[in-house]
Amino acid sequence: MKNSLKKIISLLLCAVMIAGTVCLVPASELSASAIELLPRGGVQTGDISKDSHSSVKYTYDTSTRKLVIYGEGEMKDFEFSAPWLGANVDNSYPYSPISVEVRVGVENIGENAFAYCDQLTNVSMAYTVTKIGSGAFSVCESLSEILLHDTLVEIGQEAFSGSGLVNVTIPDSVRIIGDYVFQDCIDLENVSMGDNFHANEIKHMFNRCDSIETLTVPGCINTIGSYFCGTAPSLKTVIIEDGVKEIEGFA
Repeated sequence: MKNSLKKIISLLLCAVMIAGTVCLVPASELSASAIELLPRGGVQTGDISKDSHSSVKYTYDTSTRKLVIYGEGEMKDFEFSAPWLGANVDNSYPYSPISVEVRVGVENIGENAFAYCDQLTNVSMAYTVTKIGSGAFSVCESLSEILLHDTLVEIGQEAFSGSGLVNVTIPDSVRIIGDYVFQDCIDLENVSMGDNFHANEIKHMFNRCDSIETLTVPGCINTIGSYFCGTAPSLKTVIIEDGVKEIEGFA
């Protein structure tokens, strides 16, 4: 009887020690997959610098669901594991940001930084941002508009694919645009593109953009690649400016 009692006491002490250890793990050390276990109403912070030459951090208020990114230099790229995403086991993202502020000093938006933030509605991006990485705003289904400053130089592939954008203006400052940038933007109606960027070929740029009716292709695009417009059922008018040299099949 005494031995059994000792065993029970030992097990209880172990459980208390383990529970205490779990509680002492800092939130900053938790993986993205564990964020759904954090209580709502707290504030997450962390370093998302790309390298030792940068100092970029974030603060995420999980009660207001506002994300602020600040500092100097470049933020790192992500593989659908941004710390503010917090996927549930069913791959839904109920606690992802609804508002993002990128402050002066930050020079880029990392790859996949806000991918699958499907409730994101407001983005304030400082003029110091010169590059939007691949997939940065992909599948942001609630994001209907975004202001791109005339200091932006590069937009990576799939940057806005599957987003809820309705109107977008690509400023004249942009020099590089990747493929698939607006693919699957089913609500996209109006696009204004600058004509200073250089592209030998762009593919799938507006493929499956169901709502777009008129499109002007600037002459700085040498080749309109396959599925540039693709299946865009509402498209009625395409204006191709001087400078375009080739149109591929299924464009």
